[in-house]
Amino acid sequence: MKPNMKHLRRPRGYTKVIAPPLTHKDIVMKTTVDDIMYAGEEDEFFYAVDDSPVPEGEPIGIDVETPEGIELVLFSNIYWSPQYEEE
Repeated sequence: MKPNMKHLRRPRGYTKVIAPPLTHKDIVMKTTVDDIMYAGEEDEFFYAVDDSPVPEGEPIGIDVETPEGIELVLFSNIYWSPQYEEE
């Protein structure tokens, strides 16, 4: 084995396959139209530039699968601030 490839050598008897973590490119390449999430009728997503609410039907982020489950990753120009009313 070449000297610069020693990090790829497996110990004897080692059979477990370890999948490398996903990169940003992997996440983007796996994204489908179904993964894109859109703002609803409630004003809970806002544009970071001027704090105006994102209109209903506008894209707000992407659902990404993680080891903990599916997480909504918002676009960098959008933030979430739900307006719950006290009862």
